[in-house]
Amino acid sequence: MTNEQIDKMEAGPEMDALVEKEVMGRVPCDAWVDENLGSAGGPVKVLGSFHRGTQADLEECVRTGKMLEDIIGPPCPHGKGGCYPVGCPAPRSTKIWAAWEVLEKIGGSFQIERYHSGTTQEEDGVYGYAINLHYRVAHRSFAKASTAPLAICCAGLKAANNTSD
Repeated sequence: MTNEQIDKMEAGPEMDALVEKEVMGRVPCDAWVDENLGSAGGPVKVLGSFHRGTQADLEECVRTGKMLEDIIGPPCPHGKGGCYPVGCPAPRSTKIWAAWEVLEKIGGSFQIERYHSGTTQEEDGVYGYAINLHYRVAHRSFAKASTAPLAICCAGLKAANNTSD
């Protein structure tokens, strides 16, 4: 993917899934269960997060004191943190807490600035965010976007592709 293609991407699930794969090294996995839907193919929501196993499996853990893996078997082949429920990537391009994990994954130093695209605020009122990300020796990635999470995701994708601005 080229820098121009990355710069044209919009925030949302497509961007989030791409960042999960290319930057975070995570893949979608159907080893998650959604008891709320009564099927065996999606995530169980517990306090806003996703867990493997059904609610009954979790209750059995509490009742018996066993670990979840002892009840439902070993985790998926992706290992801890190596996957996410199919169709549910972290909202990296829209939520700053999720975008911040991208910066932590890449490491290095960064500078985020708020900018205005016009000469005066009254002229067009358009603000955005620019990020200058320095990672590894002599590597950097630069991106501008309408929100800080989107700018971080764009810079992260460029870093993962080992390209510069």
